[in-house]
Amino acid sequence: KDVFGGVGAAAKALGGYVLGLVNPFTVVAGSAALLAVAYTKGAAEAEGYNKALILTGSAAGTTATQMSNMAQAIAKSTGATVGAAAEALTAFAASGSTSLANMQRFAATAEQLNRVAGIGVADTVKQFEELGKSPVDASTKLNTSINYLTLDIYKQIKALEDQGRVAEAGALAQRAYADAIDERIPKLVANLGLAEKAWKSVGSVAKKAWDDFLGVGRTEDPVAKVA
Repeated sequence: KDVFGGVGAAAKALGGYVLGLVNPFTVVAGSAALLAVAYTKGAAEAEGYNKALILTGSAAGTTATQMSNMAQAIAKSTGATVGAAAEALTAFAASGSTSLANMQRFAATAEQLNRVAGIGVADTVKQFEELGKSPVDASTKLNTSINYLTLDIYKQIKALEDQGRVAEAGALAQRAYADAIDERIPKLVANLGLAEKAWKSVGSVAKKAWDDFLGVGRTEDPVAKVA
C-alpha cells in the first residue's frame, strides 16, 4: 500500500503481476501437473481394490473391475463421489466380513452415513464386521444404543446362530442394521439446518468436479471403454 500509494493502486499492481504469470506455458504446465496427480489418484483406487482382495484371499468373491463398477453405481444412486464410494468398498473388501451380494449396498449406506451424520466409514464397517462375526452378541449390543431390532428379526438371527449357520445369521444381522440406517438417513438430512445444507452442497460440487477429473486414471470395464 505504501509503495504504490494506496490500496487500490497496490491491488491493481498485484493483479497485473498475477495476470502476467498466466500464459500458455504456465497453463499447460499446471494442467499437466494436475492431470498427473488425478491420474495417479484415480489409478490408486484400483490398486486399493486389488490390495484388499489379495490380503483377504478374495473373501468378498469379486474383482477390482467389479468393484470399480459398483463404485460408479453407488455414486449414481446416492449422489456420492466415485472416490468416496471406492473408499467405502475397499474398506468392506478389506474387512472380509461382507458377501459380494451385500457389499455394494452396505458401502452405499456407510458412505451416506458419513456424508450426512459425519460417522466415519471405518466405524460403520467395524459395526458390520462385528455383526458378521458375532451376530447375536453384536446385534444385542448395537440395539441397546440405537434401538432398531424387532423381536422377530432377533429371534431369526439367534435361531440361525444356534443352528451353527453363523454366516447366514451374520448376513441377516447386517441387513437388519442396514435397513435401519437407510430408513433414518432421510430423517437426518431433513434435520440439517439451512446453513449446513448449503455448506454441504458447496462441498459436494467441489468434490464432484475433482472426482470427475480422477476418472482419467480409473479402471474401466470393456463396455465402459467403448462408451
